[in-house]
Amino acid sequence: MVLLLPLAVPTYIIAYSYLELLDYSGIVQTSLRELFGWQNARSYWFPDIRSLRGAIFVMSAVLYPYVYITARASFVAQSVCVLEVSRTFSQTFWQVALPLARPALAAGVALALMRR
Repeated sequence: MVLLLPLAVPTYIIAYSYLELLDYSGIVQTSLRELFGWQNARSYWFPDIRSLRGAIFVMSAVLYPYVYITARASFVAQSVCVLEVSRTFSQTFWQVALPLARPALAAGVALALMRR
């Protein structure tokens, strides 16, 4: 149930928390500078949390439970017989189980996009 924890906290609060932790003056970079003896930001490279990639990381970390919940429900509801038949014909997860779960995955992505 820890995987569902981001649903309990508003997105903007988690975004501010990530920014506070990972920014130049945050605890992560400050600890790294003290631990390795770096003097300034030019001494090392750290990804910029205030960028498009940083925003994608934070939004993915916050909104993944929507996809997780629907995908898990879909995989639990799949028939064991279908999966056993796929094993006898040496089919893999990518060819049988995932195509059956596509509608649930699309619904989870749609929920995440609506929350944005």
